[in-house]
Amino acid sequence: MFSIFPDGWSGSGLLLLRIVLGVALTISAWLQLRAGHDLSVATLTLLMLSIIVGILIAVGYRTRVLAAVAAIAILGGAFFVPAPARFVLFENRSTAVLLTVIAASVACVGPGAYSLDSHFFGRREIVIPKSPRPPGSI
Repeated sequence: MFSIFPDGWSGSGLLLLRIVLGVALTISAWLQLRAGHDLSVATLTLLMLSIIVGILIAVGYRTRVLAAVAAIAILGGAFFVPAPARFVLFENRSTAVLLTVIAASVACVGPGAYSLDSHFFGRREIVIPKSPRPPGSI
């Protein structure tokens, strides 16, 4: 799942996409929490998860899985949640579609070199130690 981690301009572009997506999720959930309308336990849980997922996407931890979950959640929230309970930032469905496309693209291309995923699962140098015995000896 983590085969390549592009750096340079490509890695910077992926970092920018992740930050935009993570900040949008976090801010929208935070604004909804601060509004404090009659929040059910389920809505409160979803808002807290949105904040956590937004932060984790921004720093690049488990990016592909969380971005796919975010894409489904944003699209589902924009089209299937009644208007009073919808997230503040996603009231406009075109904004929700745009953020869904960003989340889907991040899920498809991965986190990039400037992420925690790259740190944990990135390129490693394989060192093969010299054999103490010459080849062919038993």
